[in-house]
Amino acid sequence: MPRSLIPWGHSLRNWQQEAVEVAIQKIKAKEKDVLLVATPASGKTRTALRIAHKLYFMHYIKRIVAVVPTEHLKKQWAEDAHLYGIDLDPMVENRIGKEGSDYHGVVLTYAQLGMDADIHKHFTDSTSTLVILDEIHHAGESKTWGDALRTAFENAFFRLALSGTPFRRDNNPIPFVKYVNDVSVSDYVYSYQQAVEDNVCRAIYFPAYDGIMEWQTDGVTYRHNFEEQISQARESERLRTALDPFGEFMKQFFLDADKKLNEIRRGGHPDAGGLVLAIDQEHAARIRKMIFELIGESPVIAVSDDKNASKHIKEYKRRKDKWLISVKMVSEGVDIPRLRVGVYATNVESELFFRQVTGRFIRVLAHLKSQDAYLYIPKRHELVRFAREIEQERDHALNTAKEKYDKDLFGKEIEPREKEQKDFKVISAEVTGTMEIKTNFTDKISTMFGLPKAKAAQIAQSVVQQPTEAEIPVFEKIKTLRKEINDLAMVYAKNRGNGSVDWQIGHKDWIKIGGRRIELETYPELMRRRRWLQNNLQKS
Repeated sequence: MPRSLIPWGHSLRNWQQEAVEVAIQKIKAKEKDVLLVATPASGKTRTALRIAHKLYFMHYIKRIVAVVPTEHLKKQWAEDAHLYGIDLDPMVENRIGKEGSDYHGVVLTYAQLGMDADIHKHFTDSTSTLVILDEIHHAGESKTWGDALRTAFENAFFRLALSGTPFRRDNNPIPFVKYVNDVSVSDYVYSYQQAVEDNVCRAIYFPAYDGIMEWQTDGVTYRHNFEEQISQARESERLRTALDPFGEFMKQFFLDADKKLNEIRRGGHPDAGGLVLAIDQEHAARIRKMIFELIGESPVIAVSDDKNASKHIKEYKRRKDKWLISVKMVSEGVDIPRLRVGVYATNVESELFFRQVTGRFIRVLAHLKSQDAYLYIPKRHELVRFAREIEQERDHALNTAKEKYDKDLFGKEIEPREKEQKDFKVISAEVTGTMEIKTNFTDKISTMFGLPKAKAAQIAQSVVQQPTEAEIPVFEKIKTLRKEINDLAMVYAKNRGNGSVDWQIGHKDWIKIGGRRIELETYPELMRRRRWLQNNLQKS
């Protein structure tokens, strides 16, 4: 069994403490569900893990399950949980039919759950379980996923659902969520406006670009800017024309963003990063080629369907590369604090997605004095509306903050300024002007640890230390240990071979003397297996 949890020793923001109390009161009232809605980058994960820690520590539960949208978020959740003494297994596979006893629970994707709900129902029914449903609106993307949620977790001790904004009911209503007039009903809401009032976010700007786009469909030539009202079909074609990486609009769009990123890097943030959101994998590849031709750099591409996407993002976080190109990978949950500039070159126009993307740029680095962020957008009506709505929330928060603190949290304001299917063919697209929609956020302490600013800055400026054994999550230690064992087993097989080599002989011999399949063994068992292989190799 996993070790017992040590007492919680981390601070919470006021809103996080309130949200935890809402969940606890639900449990005391014998209710099974709570939906917490909090603006991106405000600390939903920390809040959920505090609830999980409290329930596990008080012996209400014996198992924690987090369900997330992507494979990358499985590892990120496991890493975050480990910071608070909770070890979750992000490598668990349905086919194994067993959960490791090294862990307090597991992390799954909605898709993984949808492939075999019964195995997870078995574990939930037999062990008192807290289920955390991260970005639960994703469960409505497939009826199979919704059905799997109900099957697997109907008998859970408690279900904690998280989302960045309220969401609408569609053709696949999500189990365990209450709706009124087809809109989800939240038990606790921490809005963007409240986050600004509480001094927890920073400044971001939305330079909005207009242009003249020209294209052909079925032999008919069209020429329009973003201000003109046209049919929905033509709107889609106009946007595709603007975002064509070999058109002048997209080139200027990116070059201005790159210029801003260079300015930020020269201004005291030398490893500041930029993110380009692409339509699909093919579009991402063409954008990478465009960027190489323009600035001589070839950014990494992170695609949600790519098994190496998580690795690419993790490497990007550590390095000083300027740009990252993403397809459905970093819109929500992914934490890359050095991102300062974004290029919105995707055709997704939902408000939820837009707010999630915006959330990727508001995580503060405590050692920086000035760290405004910029999200470059096409001057599409819906995108501009989303940005203006965020700005209105800012204005209300500004007035409240002035009354509360008797000072302007944000300093001087910057005023807006001007600057496949049919036979479709892009002809040309060029930038004709820009406007800048400003949204103010304020400096905040570390999202994850809630440290005082001076202390956070001191830590950020200190020399980076290599993690100690205790700081490494269990799943990472097991992953490393399995690789070492497989490498040793290959040498063992070569030494045992006589003409032909049975590469599995080391594993087979271990099982003969009482061992188990490598994917079933706990960390102590893997340590014993490694010592056994090392001893045999020393004798040979």
